This record gives sequence, structure tokens and C-alpha cells, in this order.
Amino acid sequence: MTNNSKSKSRIQARPKRRVAQPKASKRLAQLERELRINESRWQAVMNNPIMGVTVLGPDHRFIMANPTFQAMVGYTDTELKKLTAIDITPSDQRDLNRRLFKELQEGKRNNYELIKQLQRKDGKLIWIQLHVFGIPDRGSVGQHTFGMVFDITEKMYAQDALQAAQAELARSTQTSRMSAMTASIAHEIKQPLAAIMTNANAGLRWIGQTPPNVAETQDALERILYETRRTDDVVGSIRAMFKSDGASRISVDLNGTHQRGAHAHEG
Repeated sequence: MTNNSKSKSRIQARPKRRVAQPKASKRLAQLERELRINESRWQAVMNNPIMGVTVLGPDHRFIMANPTFQAMVGYTDTELKKLTAIDITPSDQRDLNRRLFKELQEGKRNNYELIKQLQRKDGKLIWIQLHVFGIPDRGSVGQHTFGMVFDITEKMYAQDALQAAQAELARSTQTSRMSAMTASIAHEIKQPLAAIMTNANAGLRWIGQTPPNVAETQDALERILYETRRTDDVVGSIRAMFKSDGASRISVDLNGTHQRGAHAHEG
């Protein structure tokens, strides 16, 4: 082959390399852009000021924690890497934590949610809402877990304060009702007692006459007996209402009991 033929052959081959080179470069550039976008998104998640983010290994040990979570618990990232999630969980809540984490590691669940407490480095307890997801890792036994943590301490304290206020309101309402009932009971008992006193005075006057008016005296005594029985009925009904031994309660018309009976006659 002459030198001119070789030159023509090289010239004809060059366009093929020029076509392949831009495609590979374009694909590489696209991958680099996607990688930068993903890194930017991940960094935005890690740097968010609202949600704590953690990554745990199969041994429950912290691998990574974002600044928000570090601020929640008062530990640095370096300190957390020496701890497990169980280490900063109150002892009475650890069993549930272990069980859920184990089920996730064994593939019995893909995620779990939990409202629990964490103990800060300074010893204070905070309430968190925790969302945990499994991250499969074929290169190791078990899987890593990704956790999203929200501090709900203020919300829990607000709920406790609301419940306490509601309980206090219920007690105040009950006290007011009891006061009103007590006043009503006292009023209803006072009426038959006043009638007893009136009839007793009338009976004394009838028996003191000359000659004694036996019929009127007997009538006054019968009214006294009636009012006594009425008072006893009211007291018995009240006792039945406040018994705590499961006895059935009966309703009493306190407003209508005084309307029965005879009126006292005076001479």
C-alpha cells in the first residue's frame, strides 16, 4: 500500500472515533450531573433543621447522625458512633425497641413507627416520633436502618397540660354539682323538719288546753310521724345514690316530696 493510500485510510477511520467519543463523554457528564443532584438532595436532607436523621448498623450502633439529631440528644457525631440507640433509650422502653429492630433485621417488617423517649447526654428526657426503614446491604449480615426523628417533647407536654386542665375542670364541675346537690338536699330535709317542729308545737298547745283537745293532739302526732318517715325516706335515698358497693340507685323527686301530707293546724 502506498503512503497516499495509508493516509486516506487513516483519514477515513477518524470520523468513527469522533462519533463515539462525544456519546461517551455526554453519558459521563450526565452521570456526573445526576450524582451531584443526588448528593445535593442528600445533603439537603441531612442539613434540614426540623428532622433528625440517623443511619444505624445491624448491631444497632450509630453510623451517622445529622446535626439536628445531634442537637436533640446533645451528643456529637463522634460520640454517637460509640453508642447504640439502646444506650440512649430509657430502660423501660428498651425491650420494645429491641424487638422491632430485630424483626426488621430478620425481614419480618420493612419499617416501623414508634413514639418513645430518648435520654440526652445531660440526663434530660425528650419525646420523639421515630420512623425507621430498612436499607438492604448484600455485602453484610443484616441490614442498615435509616431513621427519621421528630422532637415532639413540647407537643407531649402540651397534651399533658391539657389533660391536667381537663381533669381539673372535671373536678371543679363535680364539686359544683355536689355543692348544688348538697344545697338541694339540705333544703328538702329542712322542710319536713320544719313541719315536724310546727306540728309538735301545735300538739303541745292542743294538749295544754282545758280540757285537752285529744283529737287535734293525735292529728298533730300523726303528721309528725308522717314527716319523720318522709325525712327517713329522703336520707335513705341519698345514701343509696352514693353507695359504691354496686347497689342499684333510685331516683328521688326532692322537689315534690314536700307537697304531700297534711298541713299543721294551730289553735
